[in-house]
Amino acid sequence: MFKEMMATAAGNTPYPELPAERVKDLLVEMYIATKKAVMSNMLEEVKNAPLPILHHMIDIWTDKGSGRKTLWERPRPGVLLEIVKAILHEFGLRTSDLASGTADSGSDVKSVSFNGLHPQFGVLWNWCFCHLMVKAAEDGFGTHVDPQKSKNPEARDMLKKLINLVGTLHRSSNFKAKFDDLQVDVLGEVLKIPNQAPKRWLTLVRTLERVIRLWHVLRKLYSDTGKTFPLEEGDNKDCILQLYSLLQPPSSVTRDGQYGGAPMLADIYMKCGMLKMRVLDPSEELKVFDIPPLGEDSLPDREEQKKALPHKVVAHDDLRPVAQKRATNSAARS
Repeated sequence: MFKEMMATAAGNTPYPELPAERVKDLLVEMYIATKKAVMSNMLEEVKNAPLPILHHMIDIWTDKGSGRKTLWERPRPGVLLEIVKAILHEFGLRTSDLASGTADSGSDVKSVSFNGLHPQFGVLWNWCFCHLMVKAAEDGFGTHVDPQKSKNPEARDMLKKLINLVGTLHRSSNFKAKFDDLQVDVLGEVLKIPNQAPKRWLTLVRTLERVIRLWHVLRKLYSDTGKTFPLEEGDNKDCILQLYSLLQPPSSVTRDGQYGGAPMLADIYMKCGMLKMRVLDPSEELKVFDIPPLGEDSLPDREEQKKALPHKVVAHDDLRPVAQKRATNSAARS
């Protein structure tokens, strides 16, 4: 089969030209052979697996624009629905007892919920609370393509300064080398400042925390190069600390929901309720984290880097505009 198909390739070949109809037949034969082999392997894996395995149907997909045919996989939400029902049956539960929730918003999960659980059993599907938390934070903290439509332009500008600073560290190999060397001299190790993942907006919290922990090192880095540390200009320092303190609790909910050992929807409900009643309540004080203290030699204490950040309690009226809770709380309620 493959020798015959080589005849269709450009260049010298000892094989004769193949008619188009024969090429089609060979492609079909190749598809059938491939599908048979893959399906056989898949069935063997499912048969021997100790736990249910989700699998896909392999089929030929035709592109509407070009008419080209592609060997691809077709998702089978029906398989997922059967496994959900089997697990419920195993524990003696009815499908109507299910309060569905997910740590993902994949199309297969949506399809099972909208086309299976809801029409057949009246079970409503809740969108991923981790995704909702990220969207509420994005909305409440002023992230918008159009600055005029931002609900918190001060926070938007402050976070932009932070992202630009981290970007400068990563883009300039010379600047980064000096930063790493300074960390080794002062702390005895190199701590990476992670970039924010744009599609996971609350990963910005990890960036904020690392900048706060390395604050003294960053200030010395800029001082040694004859520059002013931009995050200490004006009230930038207070803004960074208060923003981090307000973003950290919602971020912990997404962390526990996505990376916990066995995240439960009821637990996420409770944590969201606590956020609304405490951290996001404008009448409540805010626990504001602070920069690790300097040691007796006026250098960062290496041991302090491994401890929880120090903090103080600040009344809502004393917070900077960037950390006001009004916009954030409104977004969280919605």
